[in-house]
Amino acid sequence: MSIDLTIDGLLLAMADNGSRISDYVIPGLGADELREAEEKMESSFPEDLKQFLARFGNGFRETEKKADTEVMMDFMVLPFEAVVRFRSRYANTIVLGGDLLDTRLKVTEYPLMTSGAEFISFVWSEDSSAVVWKVNDYASNSKVWTSLQRFLEYLIECWNRKVYWIDRDNDEIAGDYAAAMQLLLEFGRQVKREKSDNP
Repeated sequence: MSIDLTIDGLLLAMADNGSRISDYVIPGLGADELREAEEKMESSFPEDLKQFLARFGNGFRETEKKADTEVMMDFMVLPFEAVVRFRSRYANTIVLGGDLLDTRLKVTEYPLMTSGAEFISFVWSEDSSAVVWKVNDYASNSKVWTSLQRFLEYLIECWNRKVYWIDRDNDEIAGDYAAAMQLLLEFGRQVKREKSDNP
């Protein structure tokens, strides 16, 4: 299944659970905008990332409710222009998770979402890719999905299994963190941070 169809499935699962996010998504990056984005990032994007940006690359219309611009608990999707600013500030493999791939090869990181303190990034090299929720805290583990497809499928299941829901005031996404981490074992894995990492 394509990333585009999987995103359709995610938005449908969210709508079935009370999310209004589809009403706030701004049409994503077109072909010319994607080429300009690659030039700005000085990188050729994998097809999966291009499809993601074609849906979410321009972000969302303004709203006072966090639930209208989030697809998972505590994390908002970053529009491309925000990614340029974030990546220029955090352009290293420790913060964005590129160190969890084989760093003998050139690794590129693209932050998909942020909670403010942490990022969920799509990272890739010439022979591998992954989605990484990098946790820069010795007390917690980072989370890794082997593809953007698996990450999106994980989110769909979080909504379908009622691990995530819209809170009573329709303000934000609430959820069962323990259940989300248990479900992660079906779709990804946790990685313990080595103390040799730089902060």
